[in-house]
Amino acid sequence: MAYQQNETHQVINIDRNALTSALTLCNEVINNSGKALTSDIAENFMYDFENNEESLFEMQFSINDGTTVGRLNLGMNLNTPRWQPYYRCCDFNKPTYNLVNAFRTSVDGLPLFDTFNDAELHNNYTNYFKNNTFDPRISHTCAIPGHPWKYDPNLLYDSLGSRNPDVYGYIHTQKEQVHPFESAQYQNRGNSMNWRVLRLAQVLLWKAEILIKLDREDEALPVINQIRERANNSQGRLKRADGTPNLDYNIALYQPGVNCTWSNDFAWKAYMFEDRLEFAGEGTRFFNLVRWGIAGDVLNEYFAKEVQRRSWNSTGYFTKGKHEYLPIPQAVINLSEGVYVQNINY
Repeated sequence: MAYQQNETHQVINIDRNALTSALTLCNEVINNSGKALTSDIAENFMYDFENNEESLFEMQFSINDGTTVGRLNLGMNLNTPRWQPYYRCCDFNKPTYNLVNAFRTSVDGLPLFDTFNDAELHNNYTNYFKNNTFDPRISHTCAIPGHPWKYDPNLLYDSLGSRNPDVYGYIHTQKEQVHPFESAQYQNRGNSMNWRVLRLAQVLLWKAEILIKLDREDEALPVINQIRERANNSQGRLKRADGTPNLDYNIALYQPGVNCTWSNDFAWKAYMFEDRLEFAGEGTRFFNLVRWGIAGDVLNEYFAKEVQRRSWNSTGYFTKGKHEYLPIPQAVINLSEGVYVQNINY
């Protein structure tokens, strides 16, 4: 509500009163919900830790519950790798090169705000992962060939699990997946793991966002650092069978005067990056870009770079004032008897 938009969905004002009201609600949840961040972010994406201490709302699913096939999370059916004999199909929801690059870190352990997408993973897997340092959250988000799948050092993700790798690449998403031998798995495809729709980390970062927009960025600093500290502490499961880490992880807290200058502009960049890395693959980013009024700029910059890697991106273009929202089906407009008005530019 605070990001007020005009009829073409462009942000024209930020309502500080609405932000202040939202801050009160965030503090209410943070201080009085009895919730806390899990010690390891992995526990938000594992079947054994459903409805954990960080979860504020998650969709409940079940298996072996007396129904024919269980009350499964069929919405994730197409996202399993095409990796026999563990999964049957279909390799959707692939992390982009842009997203993988976003996890790269500087020597200081901070995100590369302006140069993160300069590195090339395409046809360069071995050197790429050997020559860069990463935020540990990459290994909670992305399945990389030769790396443990779902924290199992004895089950390495195989490049054969990628459908049409020449087109889509070899990186796979794993947050919504369960281990193939877990009881939550159904016929090598569906699963019954709950989907964490809202967790405390999101409310903490909403608080940081509000504080920065209220020009109180110094108060946002410890909140963002709290999320980064948890990410740093979430390396225990990111090891190979011999105990060595999957990648060279290097993540640091923001330390004004030491590794950064914590201005309002810098804090906003740090916040946007933190939100992207923490919730990568969880389905929130596009809606944030629309809310902040930058969807067109970000996506068109993405297409301009990504077309150099994948030619099929040549037809990609985001039209500001139109593509923020989909068209309303004419049948629905008819049923509303004129109450619904078609979205602009359709």
